Amino acid sequence: MLDEAVAALERGEVVVLPTETVYGLAARVDRLSAIEKIFELKGRDTEKVLQVLVPDASWLERLGEPSAACRALARAFWPGPLTLIIRARADTPTAVIKDGGVGIRVPDNAATLAVLRDAGAVAASSANRSGESTPDNIDAIRTIFGDGVAVYLDGEMIAGSGSTVVDMTTDEPKLVREGPLPFDRVKSVVAESI
Repeated sequence: MLDEAVAALERGEVVVLPTETVYGLAARVDRLSAIEKIFELKGRDTEKVLQVLVPDASWLERLGEPSAACRALARAFWPGPLTLIIRARADTPTAVIKDGGVGIRVPDNAATLAVLRDAGAVAASSANRSGESTPDNIDAIRTIFGDGVAVYLDGEMIAGSGSTVVDMTTDEPKLVREGPLPFDRVKSVVAESI
């Protein structure tokens, strides 16, 4: 099933991947038509940007310009439920950039990390219709999206919420969304890295 997911991503199709927080709709960052399909499947406002799931912290430099504090946060909390928004590199696909920044995360799920190691970075968003809650099991997600998704990777039951999102495009970390990782822990690591 992992090979099927990698192949589907390479073909420019949408897959569902499990993370430790929620299931996500995913497409390779360099497959614009597949990214557009995620927006269509969700009924999502195209002004909202997708985050990028990557296999390891080396992708911070491949996609953006991380600060020392940002690297410290990646060491402390990745893999895990923390999305870091950093200044995007000029060659980062524009589909995942908003206001010059790109949101990056290494999810804590072994199957998804294996897919990412082979497929590379994927643009992702929670596997739900916009404005609705994300189902906690693959069967419910399959009922919503049907054949619109090429591969459904089952991660069993996942009853969580979205990751903590922190804007690191400036010197001071800015909380965008509170998730499982408390912002106080983020601020503590940043303070120690200075």
